[in-house]
Amino acid sequence: EKMEWRWKVLLGLMAALMFCSGRVASNASGHRRVATAMDMQMARQHGWVLAAERPADQQLTWVRFALKPRNLDKLDALFWAVSDPTNPMYGKYLTVDELTELVSPLQNDIDTVMQWVQSCGEREGAESAVDTVLSVNRDYLLVTAPIAFIERLFGVQLKLFTRGSMKMYRTTDTLTLSEELLRVVDYVEGLIDCPPPLMRSKPLQKGAVGEPGSNVNPHVIKQQYGITTVGKQARSSQAVAEFEEAYFYPSDIFVFEQQFGLPSQNISRVVGPNRPNTGYLGEASLDVQYVIGVGTNISSWVFSVSTPGLDLITWSNMVLSTPNAPVVHSISWGSGESGFDPSLIDSVNTAFKKMATLGHSILIASGDDGTGHTGLFYCGTFDPNFPATSPYITAVGGTYLKDSTEIGWSDSGGGFSNIFPRPPYQDAVIKAYLQTSGLPDQEYWNASGRAIPDVSALATNFQVVITNISTLISGTSAASPTFAAVVSLLNDARYAAGKKALGFLNQWLYQIGANDGVGQDITQGDNQEYYCEQGFKAI
Repeated sequence: EKMEWRWKVLLGLMAALMFCSGRVASNASGHRRVATAMDMQMARQHGWVLAAERPADQQLTWVRFALKPRNLDKLDALFWAVSDPTNPMYGKYLTVDELTELVSPLQNDIDTVMQWVQSCGEREGAESAVDTVLSVNRDYLLVTAPIAFIERLFGVQLKLFTRGSMKMYRTTDTLTLSEELLRVVDYVEGLIDCPPPLMRSKPLQKGAVGEPGSNVNPHVIKQQYGITTVGKQARSSQAVAEFEEAYFYPSDIFVFEQQFGLPSQNISRVVGPNRPNTGYLGEASLDVQYVIGVGTNISSWVFSVSTPGLDLITWSNMVLSTPNAPVVHSISWGSGESGFDPSLIDSVNTAFKKMATLGHSILIASGDDGTGHTGLFYCGTFDPNFPATSPYITAVGGTYLKDSTEIGWSDSGGGFSNIFPRPPYQDAVIKAYLQTSGLPDQEYWNASGRAIPDVSALATNFQVVITNISTLISGTSAASPTFAAVVSLLNDARYAAGKKALGFLNQWLYQIGANDGVGQDITQGDNQEYYCEQGFKAI
């Protein structure tokens, strides 16, 4: 399982002409600095190595302006209304055009940034080499241009950083923007952010001891959860998200289906790259084989993001800009929430809310490091994973199967957020849970925080085919596509009954789902993490 994120930065103040001339910003009257340079210590900890060679001036790179969206208060209210089964607005989702009308920055604000970039290109004679793309909701501007242009635009020097086969161009200089631009821009990404390495689900090595529990395949899952139906509605669809060169061989899906006697079905569409000869095969192979294997006859897609790290903004924009995109999504990535920048968290949460107002369900693996922890080699405090801790998605934990009984897997990510307060939909359940015995010492966790996971599913010893060879993979990254496929089958039944998709699940899960006895309570196991002496029994 891998969890990962992207750092973003607020920018200080400086005139555009001064940047295009390459001059360094000053602290003169009317200007101030509010940003710092890349944290080189963190870059080293994350495995990035500063290359000795100077990047070529004409090498292309990118930066992304996060424009300040409008009506975030109305977006928040709408998010809660359309996902609340007791609200008259339940299921009354927006269209993409209606969402854009709600949140899009004013045209004058967009023009301010566009004209700044374009005017600098005109002065430098680089107009033809600069590509600008506005996101579908008009709240992000992606600029792709030669390194020399980006350097002059911001008045910085870019350097090459490498980690294995990955490359990124970043600056160690302080960043500034004019006061006019700062009025309409929240932050700029792609200049000093430093993506950490990803924790990836790894196939079991020959001779190694596997995780606890029986081996799992689609038939085991369907028997355990009583799944007897297949998709019947043409509009039913689902998707998995892949990052950092996580690819798959379509031919492995056919071998997997033949091995377990499943109907022949492959991925309907890949949005983004899929180069299995060059990438990591474990995660994507697991995702696609089980979202198809459990969600039989549901059209299944892959959204593959090519930028480094867990770029959820690019992923969200890809989904929102793709006509007839699936509305059920599984994401198996993240990291301890203590490492995320507040600007990134705000933007990602806004993206989740936007998607929910369109009727999307987002399932995110809760992580494979138990409670998580701050401190390098000791347990400072528990540190659950973001984006799983976001209150605006459904976090999926992991269990293992022993003699038809599910037991909480010790590596299943879970706990209480140190950033997000407990959402209203969790109040009754969590207040009752806090009265139980055997909870970890309070010094390690925040009892008033958002609790994860919301649901759990089988997560260990999944049989997966990689390059025609069957192997075992474990992780909540197995549980997430499994549960996503179940949601897709529920949507399929709703479509057949003339109803809308479930959308954001949690209010339904904690209200209707709990009252109707959906699922089962896992009463054995805990998620004590390696460096911590205590964990949670609720998984």
